[in-house]
Order: sequence, then structure tokens, then C-alpha cells
Amino acid sequence: KQWYQRRVRGDSKDSGKSAASAAGQNNNSDVTVGARVVFKRAGELERGTVRYTGRLMGKDGLFAGIELSNNTGNHDGTYQGHTYFKCKSKRGVFVPINKIQMVYNT
Repeated sequence: KQWYQRRVRGDSKDSGKSAASAAGQNNNSDVTVGARVVFKRAGELERGTVRYTGRLMGKDGLFAGIELSNNTGNHDGTYQGHTYFKCKSKRGVFVPINKIQMVYNT
């Protein structure tokens, strides 16, 4: 098991990938479904498991749908009537991919 910093806005000097590629357009191997992640929400570090990556209707940018292990989330994986993933009520959050600070792949 290994923790590592994830570079989302990397350029070719940092990672050898374009910024679009580093932002998760099917070439980002860091944030994948099933990965454990750490991110900051409301000033606190949170941990969870990625259950979805991609776009959300009505929002710009790429997001990770994350299932939390506690009931501090906002939903059950449904956003504006569309189900992106399923989890227990109040255990789901959507986080912009560039806000994820660490990825823990098992």
C-alpha cells in the first residue's frame, strides 16, 4: 500500500502529459474507480473511495464521486435526479478532481 501526491494540473515538465491528460480525460491513472482518496472539504481532510469519475450535468470540469465511510456526505450518489453511483444515504460527495490531494491504491 502506498500514498502518493497526485499532480492534476501538471504540465509536460512535471509529468510528461498534457494538462488535459493530467486532468483526467481517460489518461489519468491516479484517480480511478475503487481508489481511496484524501481531499479537503469544509476545511477538514476527508477520506473515501472513488465510485465515479467524469462530468456532472450542469457543472464544468471533471469530478470524482466519492463514497465516505461516515454519514457526513450530501447524497447517495444522485445529483440533480441523475444517479452517477450508489451508496448509502449521506455517504456520497462529488469533488472536483483537482481538489483531490492524495490517492491510495490498494
